[in-house]
Amino acid sequence: HDQVARTAEAVGRLADAGAGVLFHCGDLTGPAVVEACSRLPTYLVLGNNDRNPRAIRDACRRYGATFLGAGGLVTVDDVLIGVTHGHDRKT
Repeated sequence: HDQVARTAEAVGRLADAGAGVLFHCGDLTGPAVVEACSRLPTYLVLGNNDRNPRAIRDACRRYGATFLGAGGLVTVDDVLIGVTHGHDRKT
């Protein structure tokens, strides 16, 4: 929840360890977290604490992340991955 510095450090460690993609499963709480994730190709969904989805969506456009709204399906290396926050039983 809005842990920009911690997120940036974690993403840096993942990138340095060879991670090729990042999935953020919601509760970013603000667009600055999208920027912190942008070191890797990022797919993200909204969580129940994301009060400004438009700002998060706009940050995704700005930093090249893929915005999946409440949830979605992503194929990475021929593997289909479902991404959701889990708070809404309909997604």
